[in-house]
Amino acid sequence: MNRHAIFTLIMSIFLAQRAMLAAPPERSVSPSRQFIVYGADAKLRGAVSDLAEATKTNILSLLQKPDGWKTPIVVNLQLAQANLPEMPPAALHFSQTGFGLKLQLDLTITSTLDGSLVERELLRAILLEMIYRQQPDLAPGTAYVEPPEWLLDGVLALTPGRDRGPLVEAILLSDKIVPLEEFLRQPRKLSGLDSPARLL
Repeated sequence: MNRHAIFTLIMSIFLAQRAMLAAPPERSVSPSRQFIVYGADAKLRGAVSDLAEATKTNILSLLQKPDGWKTPIVVNLQLAQANLPEMPPAALHFSQTGFGLKLQLDLTITSTLDGSLVERELLRAILLEMIYRQQPDLAPGTAYVEPPEWLLDGVLALTPGRDRGPLVEAILLSDKIVPLEEFLRQPRKLSGLDSPARLL
């Protein structure tokens, strides 16, 4: 082979690799178009998209509300990296851009990834979108209020087909059971809830 042919071969390999790196990552869009899932594996993107749609259907059914989403939720599936062992399994980013709210859920994919964690973080993102749906023009840097953990626990426990035994057991083991009539007569106890949680 002459030098020109070798140079041409090396340049074409280099340009092909560069084009692959510059190509946008693979993505899938859920049936409702609210969830945009990025990641290399189409099967995994599809499974996360299905779980996101099922989670949203469950919360909408529980709240008896129609689907009126306004802000898409970006889900970024990233493989665990040996040089970054401190990467959390899930990280939800909520921010204001020049064009409105941005919700991005980064999920680190490992062989031990817990499906219930993925469902919980998807629910957290869905509830955040619902809470701030009517406030798209928040000032950049504004602190936001996440849904409380007890709300996530309750919604997940009420998912159809889920075993509610642990939830009932936790309530029975608590010494703080208040009769419903007494609870309803004391509305000041609800004042401890933040205003976005009261909206739900």
